[in-house]
Amino acid sequence: MFNSSLKYAILQKVKDEYPNWLGGIKAEEYALKNGFKPSNVSRRLRELCNEGLIERRIFEGHVEYRYIPPPVLTREQEERRLLEFATR
Repeated sequence: MFNSSLKYAILQKVKDEYPNWLGGIKAEEYALKNGFKPSNVSRRLRELCNEGLIERRIFEGHVEYRYIPPPVLTREQEERRLLEFATR
């Protein structure tokens, strides 16, 4: 599916830039260089923000995005998570 491919490519680009922020214009340039329509990039970035995978900010009048890494779990938290998963 084309949209998921663009979404995945943009997420990977934002992850690669972490901990730095990726500007919206740079994201569109990246999409264009990789065969995607730049006009769809902002929609995919909004979806990723809504899913909690990236964060968004306005910096000096421009939109920027940054990856949100998953929380690091303690051993106890990880064991509890695995136990809950196993008992479903």
